[in-house]
Amino acid sequence: MKLFRTVAVLAVAALAGTLVATPAYADEGVPGLKTELTRRLELRLTALDRWDRVVEGARRLTPEQKSALNTLIDENRTELTQLKSEIATDDTLAELRAHAEEMVYEHRIFLLVGPQVRLTIAGDAQALLLQKLRTLHGTLTQRVADAGNDPAAVTNLGEMDAALDRAEAKTG
Repeated sequence: MKLFRTVAVLAVAALAGTLVATPAYADEGVPGLKTELTRRLELRLTALDRWDRVVEGARRLTPEQKSALNTLIDENRTELTQLKSEIATDDTLAELRAHAEEMVYEHRIFLLVGPQVRLTIAGDAQALLLQKLRTLHGTLTQRVADAGNDPAAVTNLGEMDAALDRAEAKTG
């Protein structure tokens, strides 16, 4: 996990450095940088639209989870749309560079929003699976008891219960 985080931070820093300080953008001037920033903002807005569809299509999320994720996505979409309109009115490289830094450092769509959407959906699916396994365990325990408590089956059910406890503790 630390390695992933380190690589992600380095990638963002490299992207910010490339976007903000590359002489190629300076050679193109204001129109070139404005076009590039708008393109990168559109990528972020497209990703938010995609995640919005993913949340709406998620069958197992609670209404509270959907609401929280929709709010997160909508707030980011609003902020990026505002930033896009500000970039459209920028006239200098300094203004564009400031907005480029804002986009990279304050609007971490790919590093924060996307993973939050995916992890919420995955966590909800995992909780549902654990619930189904607990129900199955209860059914099997009842059947073993009705059949006379076979020692091997009781042992296996005890191991299953312990494994489910460990899984729940790790997913917390």
